[in-house]
Amino acid sequence: MSNITYSVPIPNSKTKGNSAIYRHPKFLNKELAKCPEEKITTIQESFVNACKKFPLKKCLGTLNEKKNDYNWKTYTQVLLEAELIGSGIINLNLAPEKTEWNNMRLRMIGVYSRNREEWLTLDYANALYRGTMIPLYDTLGPETIGYVIGHSNLEVLFIEKKVIKNLWDDKTALNNLKTLVSFDENIEQSDLDQINKRGLKLYYWKDILEAGKNKKAYAKIEPEDIHSFSYTSGTTGPPKAAMITHKNFIAIIVGAQSTSLNLGAENEVYLSYLPLPHIFERLVVIAIQYYGSAIAFYGGDILKLKEDLPIAKPTLFCSVPRLYGKFYEKIQEKFEAAGGCAKCLISKGLNAKMENLKKAQVTHGLYDALVFNKTKNILGGHVTRMVSGSAPISPKILEFMKVVMCCPFLEGYGQTESTGASFVQDINDPTVGHVGGVISALEFKLEDIPDMEYTSDDKDANGKPYPRGEICLRGHTVFGGYYKDEEKTKETIDKDGWLHTGDVGAILPNGALKIIDRKKNIFKLSQGEYVSPEKVENMYMRAKGVQEVFVYGDSLQNYAVAIVVMDPEAAAHIAQENNIKYNDVKELAKNDLIRDQIHKNMTNLGKKEGLKGFEQAKRIYLETTPFQEKDCQTNTMKLQRFKAKKVFQKEIDQLYAMGEPK
Repeated sequence: MSNITYSVPIPNSKTKGNSAIYRHPKFLNKELAKCPEEKITTIQESFVNACKKFPLKKCLGTLNEKKNDYNWKTYTQVLLEAELIGSGIINLNLAPEKTEWNNMRLRMIGVYSRNREEWLTLDYANALYRGTMIPLYDTLGPETIGYVIGHSNLEVLFIEKKVIKNLWDDKTALNNLKTLVSFDENIEQSDLDQINKRGLKLYYWKDILEAGKNKKAYAKIEPEDIHSFSYTSGTTGPPKAAMITHKNFIAIIVGAQSTSLNLGAENEVYLSYLPLPHIFERLVVIAIQYYGSAIAFYGGDILKLKEDLPIAKPTLFCSVPRLYGKFYEKIQEKFEAAGGCAKCLISKGLNAKMENLKKAQVTHGLYDALVFNKTKNILGGHVTRMVSGSAPISPKILEFMKVVMCCPFLEGYGQTESTGASFVQDINDPTVGHVGGVISALEFKLEDIPDMEYTSDDKDANGKPYPRGEICLRGHTVFGGYYKDEEKTKETIDKDGWLHTGDVGAILPNGALKIIDRKKNIFKLSQGEYVSPEKVENMYMRAKGVQEVFVYGDSLQNYAVAIVVMDPEAAAHIAQENNIKYNDVKELAKNDLIRDQIHKNMTNLGKKEGLKGFEQAKRIYLETTPFQEKDCQTNTMKLQRFKAKKVFQKEIDQLYAMGEPK
């Protein structure tokens, strides 16, 4: 256990069914942190302030045509362009103000593109002139694109040319969309034909710049104004539009100051490649540019990220567990392929540095020079901190990356509804398996979950307090609710202002938070994808050979597995068709051919019903005893997931030990 104190309880704050309320140690007896400076309460004020402080510093960088260097724009240049774009939108009346719900005055401006300098320039234009960004992932399917356009009642969409064709799918409802603004010129004729056919107005980025030469004064913006929607994964229904305010983003900036991230590092360079519509990437770029950091954009192909890194030379590297897992696998493969003395040197270096991690030491004079400076160059050679978010990361991968990249690695925790960052580890903490402490802009508590046997009065194996329960957050980063969905908002934020995350945590003796489970019937895989197991199970139950099924996903793994109660009659029929001899049904459950055929039936049905690849169970275990006899069901035949997980933990571990099928 680390000797770092991450959070402390407010005296006498424990109530029945809840833990004490915990805060950052420095904010126990004062108001939660709200803004980094008295006059910085909105993104408009934050960015304009940065432009005054760092007028000639590099702001946004784009790879040149040869893809061997970056073309940079200074803070002054980006501010000027943002002023022109914001003024141009107003002068052309592309995003008229609307009051559709709860008397909110919003000017919706959509963006559908990969990360690029125009994307972030548009974001700052909205911050200057009180626009509300509606970002769409460039990987969205046609139905979701149409849903977002309709739900937000978008009239204007900024777009890059390579995704324009996605708008013409029969499943994409364009609703009231009137105008496209292309970041690129030379649009394909087929797309121009569709634009004309559908009566859409087309502008180019340069047209908006030209229209903005008659500059407007900055809009008056309040901290509670909605800067952006963030559409959350719709696994049990359509996506929900989380409303993120200026206050939320500013609170993230000041919250980060209470951590050891050191976002104000001199000459900071960040490579932006994680999708900007995701709250994790969005909060990073807004937070670091308060300090005058430089943001380089990747070349647009995630598979060529390794080519962008040595050109951008980032000092801060943020990613998700799935990508860190890829780095881990590739580096391990190279280490395994080494021969003779080199392999021996690598082994000794790994062992020595792993031992040094116990003392929070991530560098080694000898072995870094001989081995690990080469692996460090994979990220460009200049990274001083790595951060992982979006989903839990394996402690094994986290420690390995510290060793081979020769720098600290921090894991954080948050969700869209808390503006993405709520807890973070300390840079000097050698321990793993937790997400550190709460930031200064928030407080948290754990709420009992009796049905899952988690309570704030729990004890550990040694009889010491080990509070467990649903993680609840309150403070300045808690979002403004779901647009047009008061019912879901009230389900998520209670009358006392507590955001109920649906995640289950445990408080360690030093106030660190450990994520241990998920309350809602939904799980998140290591690549950040959400899966609704009930939806998948309802489909699989119709597959030949399946009587009952329990789908499970470990948040440290990138695929789901399933425990299948086999239909004995269907299994017998498969055996007969394949001339398989058996004495009883248990023998059939152990037969590889029977298992593979039932698995194939499940997968084929899932494909037919439109399941995405990550929703499919990649490995299954055949069981012969019904779930009710295993005490995994209620009297009304509903599956109790936490009990099923306990009962089948050994089988689940075995399925994951086999690895993901190739």
